[in-house]
Amino acid sequence: MVLHLDFALFFPSYWTLKHKLYRRIALVILCVSLFIGLGTYHIFPAETQEFIDRVEIEYQARLGSLSAFPLSGGFSFRPKHGIGILIEEGRRKWEEKLARQSQTLDQAVAEYRRRYGLEPPNGFDKWFDFARGSDFKLIDEFDAIHLDLAPFRRLSSQELQHRTQSAALQDTTFGVKIEDGWATVTDEIRPGGVKKGDIGRAQGFLQSVQGFMSELPDMMFAISGLAEPTVYPTWEVSQPHNFSAVLEDASDYVTQSNNFPLWYKYTNTCHPADPVRRRPHEFNFPNATSILPPTNFDAISTETGNAFSNFRERTEKDLDFCKHPEKFYQFGHFYAGWSIFNETFPVFGPGKAPGSMNIRIPSYYYIVPLSKYTYGFDEILGYGQDDDPNDPDWDDKTGTMFWRGATTGGGSIPSGRYPYYVRHRLVQLAVQDNPSSQLILHRTGQRMPETWTESRIDVNTLRTTAMDVGFTMAVQCAPYEPGGCEGMMEDYKFVDAVPLHAAYKSKILLDLDGMGYSARSLALLASKSALVKSTIYAEFFDDWIQPWVHFIPLSSTFEEIFNIWAYFVGPGEVYDYSGDAALKSIADAGRRWKREHARIVDMEVYTYRLCLEWARLWYKDERDMDYSPTTANDFEGDE
Repeated sequence: MVLHLDFALFFPSYWTLKHKLYRRIALVILCVSLFIGLGTYHIFPAETQEFIDRVEIEYQARLGSLSAFPLSGGFSFRPKHGIGILIEEGRRKWEEKLARQSQTLDQAVAEYRRRYGLEPPNGFDKWFDFARGSDFKLIDEFDAIHLDLAPFRRLSSQELQHRTQSAALQDTTFGVKIEDGWATVTDEIRPGGVKKGDIGRAQGFLQSVQGFMSELPDMMFAISGLAEPTVYPTWEVSQPHNFSAVLEDASDYVTQSNNFPLWYKYTNTCHPADPVRRRPHEFNFPNATSILPPTNFDAISTETGNAFSNFRERTEKDLDFCKHPEKFYQFGHFYAGWSIFNETFPVFGPGKAPGSMNIRIPSYYYIVPLSKYTYGFDEILGYGQDDDPNDPDWDDKTGTMFWRGATTGGGSIPSGRYPYYVRHRLVQLAVQDNPSSQLILHRTGQRMPETWTESRIDVNTLRTTAMDVGFTMAVQCAPYEPGGCEGMMEDYKFVDAVPLHAAYKSKILLDLDGMGYSARSLALLASKSALVKSTIYAEFFDDWIQPWVHFIPLSSTFEEIFNIWAYFVGPGEVYDYSGDAALKSIADAGRRWKREHARIVDMEVYTYRLCLEWARLWYKDERDMDYSPTTANDFEGDE
């Protein structure tokens, strides 16, 4: 970018020099500059590229600020669109990640030591062979495991075993035991209790260890039977100086009441100096309402000003509600009530929400073939296929943004707040009369470099043109006011239920949280369409996937949704070749990612690595559980 600007400025000026001597001096200076620049790039390519990227982003951002001024008469300009910058940056990061992966066991051991300051766990060599033999590509990307297990490294192995066994007896958790190289699910429960969770989640975990369970020592896992996170220790008990080395039975630390909203449990995980702890009365639930007024997109455009930067780099899984409690009411997750562990108990589950301490594992919806969650599911064969005959080729898909789902957008504690949930707000946006307008950036033609023009388009035109959205089932809606489930069906758009593959008719597939994480993500990624995802949940594969390369992140406010659509599809009547090609590239990359990095065997590689790390904690006070190439890499003496 810098060299390009130098040429643009220097070359015309060169001919204004009157004397040949001056011209020669100017040429010498240019050649020396080029030599130094190219030499620097070859010696420090990564650093130089990073500098160039920073300069270009700064340059584009300044040009983008032109959009803050009133425009008239079709004024256009040529900075890169904010989405284009995010796509380029995402591709660079993804390519770098692939290129730096360890290729040998020695390299993997060295990288492990560098990242975590630890020796790898015992059995690391066999895990490495298993991963390489499965053509697993992201051999070093397991930061999620170390993040999730960090709080439990303070525990003695005896206490870790006690807490696991005690947690597995609670009404929403199940135990998975490994004994003598064989894994089983237990459904034991504390006296007087009744299991409320789904045992299928434990059975899915059991299935994921089948290929290597003979290599593991005797140990146990407490698997959540809920899709939602269940471990929310208070900030006070999670601090080293207050950390409890020994706890009694887990039932003494579980909130059983379903009349206690999760929001209040979450706020207890915040630092005492955070706004939500200092001024809790300012962040209460909003008033009950049957439906919200339409979103004022005119106000959004005025507030943000720069349409080039109004896009998320990643999903909202890192959203800190302790620092930004004013945002909590927009997530149905916080209106729910279920059994919560108030202390540091090791519970494994599929989705990790902000503030929760669950240990991530692959969802059993990803492992067990099911028609609602598996791409290419064949009823006769009983499993999914790489190619779904109901998935049209790209040119046969429509340019709309598609979503279907049930009203499982959140809980009902307190009741009367359904309109604030993410799913309800999306359906409302798609069907409600909206008198405001949206500032849209769109291409003015197919020439390169791309030229952009701003236009104000009324939201009613945008929503009817761009969105194909509706509820298919009213559930968890008895407390809805007025009228319960019937009242909700009158206030929101409901359409006939459709099979999963009906979504594939559209080029853009929207994916939203329910009360927990969305289990359709991998099936949608496997399709020939592009995924646009809004979530506050972290899953096991977050270290392996790249936003703006494999999918498009979307904010929970949807304020940028129409500009995402305009970039890739376009609001005009003329077919947008550039946008369509960019969208297809993301769709193809997401489909390829699912086939290469989110196979069942990739999930087994993840679980195997997690099991080795767990085994080290399980036995850390009883034996040396670190990997060493000079010792036998097995778990003898487990009887």
